[in-house]
Amino acid sequence: MKRIVINSFIVITILMSQIVTVYGQTYKIVGTGQTNSYNTTGIISLPTQGQAFYGQNTNHPGNTPSYTDNGNGTINDNVSGLMWEKTIDKNNDGTINYYDKSTYATALAGTS
Repeated sequence: MKRIVINSFIVITILMSQIVTVYGQTYKIVGTGQTNSYNTTGIISLPTQGQAFYGQNTNHPGNTPSYTDNGNGTINDNVSGLMWEKTIDKNNDGTINYYDKSTYATALAGTS
């Protein structure tokens, strides 16, 4: 178990069983699908606990991602139970990517 304190209000507890607890609520962690482990120069064999570079996503595969498009601008994460807002192509280049992101300030202001 790993406990992370972000500030006096947010405490996250991560269990190696792919579960995270935030604000007393428990959520399953969605796997990333990562299949390669890396050191500082390239791909390596899967490291074991105690070895350098242990703890990458390949050591903790998590749960298979599963999502449902609700048809109303939101997406449900069927693993964690969280709901996400879909983004739009904010810069109208035909692709939704990094350049369509919102800053934290604009998201809080609701102007993103």
